Amino acid sequence: MHLRMMKNTWLHTAASGLICGAVVVLPATVVAQESKEDTIAACEEAARLLEADDIDGALDEAEWCREGLLQMKQSETLAVFPDNVGGYSGTDVTSENVLGMVTMGRQYKNGAKTIDLQLVSGGVAGLGSLGQLFNSLGTLAGTEGEKLRIQRRTVLNTSSNGNASLAVTLKSGGTLSVKSTSVSGDEAIEFLKAFPIKELDEALGK
Repeated sequence: MHLRMMKNTWLHTAASGLICGAVVVLPATVVAQESKEDTIAACEEAARLLEADDIDGALDEAEWCREGLLQMKQSETLAVFPDNVGGYSGTDVTSENVLGMVTMGRQYKNGAKTIDLQLVSGGVAGLGSLGQLFNSLGTLAGTEGEKLRIQRRTVLNTSSNGNASLAVTLKSGGTLSVKSTSVSGDEAIEFLKAFPIKELDEALGK
């Protein structure tokens, strides 16, 4: 794709999703983002313009360079949301980016049973680890719950009344939540054990 055409595509994404925070629905099989070559071209053009003392032009190209890198990063993360987990099949993936805080979600279904996953990563500078933030908020709200250890990650289990509510503190600083009103906490824990938490965490930490 020509670099200028790439920019027009990104502009629509920025206007509808990145700036306004609109939810972007992605197909279950991850759609490829703008090519690595286009991102490299934008980064190289930013460097060339900087050498030519065109600061404004370099800043413009640097923005598209950064956008391309973010989309490549997001694509890697989405690829770790498997289509099938423990007998459950995933629906479309949703993605939302507001002020650098990325929220991705996917619902998994097995007959009448549904489990909702939500991944939150990134965030505004100064917020610190989202995992620590989540734990702090949980403690303040009096919902610290039972702490478990799954795939060498800390899991907070606040399930009750037959409804599942789990939150995984990722080593990369993100938080993965698992919620359901149609399965118990024990069933959600078994689902979570089958989910590739380690691979997801490593993709975020790159």
